[in-house]
Amino acid sequence: MTEIDQLSKLRAEVPAHVSAEAERRFRAAFAAECSRAAARPVTRSPWRPRPRVVLGAVLAPAAAAALAIAAFAVAGPRSPGSTVPGPDPATPAATLTVRELAYRASAAALAAPSVAPGQWLYTKVSTTTFLPGRPPILHQDQEAWQTADGLHAAWYFNGRLSVYATPTEGKDISYAEAARFPADPRALAHYLYDRELQILGRESASLNWFMTFDAMAGLFNRFDLPPRVAAGIFAAMPDIPGVTVTKVPGGVAFTMGYGTMSDQVILNPASYTVTSVVLSAAQSKLAKEFTLISRVGVTGPGVRP
Repeated sequence: MTEIDQLSKLRAEVPAHVSAEAERRFRAAFAAECSRAAARPVTRSPWRPRPRVVLGAVLAPAAAAALAIAAFAVAGPRSPGSTVPGPDPATPAATLTVRELAYRASAAALAAPSVAPGQWLYTKVSTTTFLPGRPPILHQDQEAWQTADGLHAAWYFNGRLSVYATPTEGKDISYAEAARFPADPRALAHYLYDRELQILGRESASLNWFMTFDAMAGLFNRFDLPPRVAAGIFAAMPDIPGVTVTKVPGGVAFTMGYGTMSDQVILNPASYTVTSVVLSAAQSKLAKEFTLISRVGVTGPGVRP
């Protein structure tokens, strides 16, 4: 059995309700351990055990089975953008700077309506697992329901609708915490950086900034954010060291890399709303992309628009 076969089998066994945040924390711990292992001197002593990643203290066991393949389906953001200089509207999306793209994403976010925290949302997502530059390994469409604040979720399993309470885990960013984010973009970037620093410990600044960007992307997956909050996240993108703008098929992306991992928050080049996020896995080089097909308010779990 090849590495890809093993990963696919393990991923298929992960329950649908494993949180994206749990997988994200595993990826952070895995990347940090890889960095430490690379820095250690090589020894030929047969008595010294090889370093390994300890998962249990960081994440739920099911998240470990995901083997660092995390992905986020995201909805359109909202944003004030008042602290970001306005770009020339004629500038092509492919040549935008990070600051210009942040402004346009913020402006697009302002046009989206506010959603009540307890509003049920129907979400349909296209999921593709692939090796970069090669044909897809697996492609499927998935549907689910959740409240805008992420505290309840539902999906069909073996033909039966399952509804779950999904409370925020101890180290997760809750909807309530996000609502209290600093209004100033630079302050927000450093607030999230300091938060990651407290969780990860004394890792490299580049890993902490990568996980800061990763946390931002994850918020659009977990919640339908209040307009001011989503606005601040996009306005803060230029204050994340290492973020670039990349042209991708059918879109333009905020891109952030660390080692063999790379995050991309992809936006529609015309509307500047988020369509998908791609995360690549360390070591295996597998990537998984969740593309939002539909996200619509409904009257309750199990109700389709």
